[in-house]
Amino acid sequence: MAIGRDKSVYGILSRLAYTQSTSLNVLRWRNDVLSNPSVWTSLDRIQVLGEEDGLYGHGGCVNALSWAPDGQTLISSGDDTRVCIWRLSNDPDDMLQCETMIETGHTNNVFNAHYLPSSQRIATCAADGQVRVFDLGRGAGTTMTGSGRSWSYLSENASCIRVLQCHRRRYAVKRIVTEASPDHFLTVSEDRTVRQHDLRTRHTCPSCSPSLLLMPHELSTISVSSLTPYYFTVAGNSPYGHLFDRRMIPRILKAEWGVNVDTEELVCCVRRFGRREKPGYERVGAAHVTGSRMADSNGHELLLSYSGDGVYIFSIFDDPEAPERPTSILKNNKASKKAQDRSSSPDSMPGLEEDSDDESDDEAPGPDPLDDDMPPPLEDVTDSSEEASDDEEPEDPRWSLPVVFPLKRFRGHINIETVKDVNFMGPRDDYVVSGSDDGNWFMWSKHSGELQGIWEGDGSIVNVIETHPYLPIVAVSGIDSTVKIFGPTIPPRDKENTFSKMHKSSEITQTNDEARVERQRRITYVLDRSDCTFQ
Repeated sequence: MAIGRDKSVYGILSRLAYTQSTSLNVLRWRNDVLSNPSVWTSLDRIQVLGEEDGLYGHGGCVNALSWAPDGQTLISSGDDTRVCIWRLSNDPDDMLQCETMIETGHTNNVFNAHYLPSSQRIATCAADGQVRVFDLGRGAGTTMTGSGRSWSYLSENASCIRVLQCHRRRYAVKRIVTEASPDHFLTVSEDRTVRQHDLRTRHTCPSCSPSLLLMPHELSTISVSSLTPYYFTVAGNSPYGHLFDRRMIPRILKAEWGVNVDTEELVCCVRRFGRREKPGYERVGAAHVTGSRMADSNGHELLLSYSGDGVYIFSIFDDPEAPERPTSILKNNKASKKAQDRSSSPDSMPGLEEDSDDESDDEAPGPDPLDDDMPPPLEDVTDSSEEASDDEEPEDPRWSLPVVFPLKRFRGHINIETVKDVNFMGPRDDYVVSGSDDGNWFMWSKHSGELQGIWEGDGSIVNVIETHPYLPIVAVSGIDSTVKIFGPTIPPRDKENTFSKMHKSSEITQTNDEARVERQRRITYVLDRSDCTFQ
């Protein structure tokens, strides 16, 4: 389904897409175009992939999106367990067309699908605990028709070359990250492990090699940067993200003494990332991270998206703050009170410039509508001394490293109902994007933290946002069975005749802030009553 747009805009996209020249002038021109902020702020919906009947496209929620490294194709997958491959065309009215559908053979929802670099292979992972690898160059497909279109259909037997059951059964495998190899990739699972797979070696499950790590909590997200592939970050049912370095192998003293050890500690945790403080409405022990992403442009910036909270950006090269030493001196003056208030503000974090002008007590700034998500505590919420330790995990020297705090927080969306990913956008990762429970997706300036765009991306909830590797084209999916494609357009005269909702940004962000607090209160109420019932 195509949506009308200005043909000249598509002409620019086509020239960008099909320019194969390696000339420095051409590459500089492409980079200049993509670095123009107006390219990204002028995005609007230009195409919808799939039909509601589920014959052409998907028949359920779309949980996975991934562009091929060369940008020529987009793969999608979801609850119907099939993989759809959409290819860029020269038709401005039908820019992406489905050329292949693969029946994966998964018995439950597919959560992630990725191309393996420099190959025709696709790896998928699902709620059935399996990882499957498909080779598009193997076997001939059957031509299928429907909705006035045709595509190639590949059965499981025709294209599947490997079924990996290395993760524990009944635990969903949530994410795949690839390396610069068609044979190597990492997977993360709710069984608390991260595994490294090498397709060059064969084995029979469950006689699998040890996992890279075994965490004390369920994991749901993993991220790696192409510039620093030896680093990877994991997060899940914990208030912290953990960075591991595959170049560092932990010392196992028993093994050094000659004792046989069955260990799942093949990498070292070198950093731990967390918030300076959690929202006042967040239930004790409920903090968890739904998405993480490391920047490809610099290799050190890290995004963590917290359920019920915002998106935070960290630098993996930042040092943890030194713990405050005990003192008998009481801070009881206005200057120290102001410093304490400023340092405890959620948005006052290292890396953000503070206003150095002196202010009198009766000239305090007015409230920020985006900072009103700290309601009075509920009656059953613990006091502040207990809250200070809410984000602490069981003491274990392997995981309880000093905490690196964030540089900025991005807010305005709402992330409670489903697991939402987070992503960078732009040629230099200049923007941060996230889906939302209100059916919109949000874009912030990474440098200023300001909200730059809001677009309607789903009839219910947006979960996944993936940007084309070198074009200003964005694929968005969620609860709907269709994938929405966004690209630069000329803004219409009528603001209501657009999928951009930036003209309603104040109303949307305020509504989301109020809804976030209310939903968290309801969840806390239900869970606390449940705890009381079964005690």
